[in-house]
Amino acid sequence: AFLNRQFQEPGAQFIVVYSKRHVGKTELVKQFFADKPHLYFFADQTSALDQLKTLSAKIGEYHRHAFVAQRGFGTWEQVFAYLKDKGRLIWVIDEFPYLVAADPAIPSLFPKGWDEYGRRRSVVSDRSLNTIASLVIRPTRLGSYPCQAG
Repeated sequence: AFLNRQFQEPGAQFIVVYSKRHVGKTELVKQFFADKPHLYFFADQTSALDQLKTLSAKIGEYHRHAFVAQRGFGTWEQVFAYLKDKGRLIWVIDEFPYLVAADPAIPSLFPKGWDEYGRRRSVVSDRSLNTIASLVIRPTRLGSYPCQAG
């Protein structure tokens, strides 16, 4: 119900879905956004560059932009700049702590991208509230709506 209400709201939002492991966050998010324009990115324990490369491929495929899919982005700022004018898009990031482990600057880069390149609809699905708290510590700035799954 919460995600449905938020999806109907105009404007951009940053939503955090969190709880302990194995309660169904990923499945909840995947099912809800299955019929909506979205980009789903499952972070893993690879290098920051490899994660950008994987995300670039997904963004390029989603937008049917072969150059982006093949060449990719070199920085997170480039990702935010590219997505700025791409219309309404829900960007789901699963296992967010893996991004932070690969690049400790991530908690400062996401608010910067959010503020400077147009506020997108974003969902971070994760079990690590401590990691997420570093992003939503300023809820008025990020427009955060945390909810707990499970």
